[in-house]
Amino acid sequence: MRLNALHSLNKSPRLLAIETAKDITMPSRLTKIARLILGCSSLLAVSAGATADELRVGLGVGAAPQFAGSDEYRIIPFPSISYKTEKFEITTRGIGVQANLSQSKYVDFGPIIRLDTGRNDFNDVDDPLIARLAQIDAGLELGGFVGTSYPLAFSEDGRPTLLTAGISAVQSLGGHEGVLASASLGFVKPMGAVTLVGSVSSTYATDKYNQSFFGISAEDALATGLSEFDIDGGVRDVGAGLVISYNFNEKWRLTNIAQYTHLIGDTADSPIVTRGSQSQLFGGLNISYRFR
Repeated sequence: MRLNALHSLNKSPRLLAIETAKDITMPSRLTKIARLILGCSSLLAVSAGATADELRVGLGVGAAPQFAGSDEYRIIPFPSISYKTEKFEITTRGIGVQANLSQSKYVDFGPIIRLDTGRNDFNDVDDPLIARLAQIDAGLELGGFVGTSYPLAFSEDGRPTLLTAGISAVQSLGGHEGVLASASLGFVKPMGAVTLVGSVSSTYATDKYNQSFFGISAEDALATGLSEFDIDGGVRDVGAGLVISYNFNEKWRLTNIAQYTHLIGDTADSPIVTRGSQSQLFGGLNISYRFR
């Protein structure tokens, strides 16, 4: 399952909290694509010149479900990059990037571009029946996000404890051809060298997305023996996440991430999910370095 909090390892704390953790699955065969995305992000950073106030790059490892509804997991690379100026901030978001174009302290907005890896396309599936289902091609997803935060209190060093909220939506230009929309509510709590970021979230998926990933067509039923299953759009899941980051100094940061997502409604009734699990977990560890 694609998991999304965790694209935000190197961004500002309020951005870290207002987004959910649902878009991070990166099969090993996609490592070259990830490197290309990181390379493009780095090129954008360098091309902006000396006005940058932060460039941070990280490497890590994580574990994620093999596909939406799977009870089997894979180890995935977990890179990250963040480039911030006075006017914008570019960060990796799963297998993709997003740009915060806001210059406000408490409002964020901007575009998202990322790759959905589909199913049985880039990523292999261990379950022999799921592997026989029709392939869902990888596709480019385009969309945007908006978020806000409200300071609840301030620490002795002037850093705020924040209440955060945000929404995002993406449209696939290939593959499932559906729309995913997410909403989240969270907090950011700085405590010396440690920063805690917690969030609860939910995702809505359209008919095309749900039928692609959770439906069973007549052809699929014949190939696998699973029951036919038609599904409409609706709320796909609810979830909760926790990010704990520790700054060793001004340069080095260690980030630990845990995310739990529970598939609900018609999604949970899919033969794909009942064969696997409604409970989807993600865990990741990333260490990053600030260059400037």
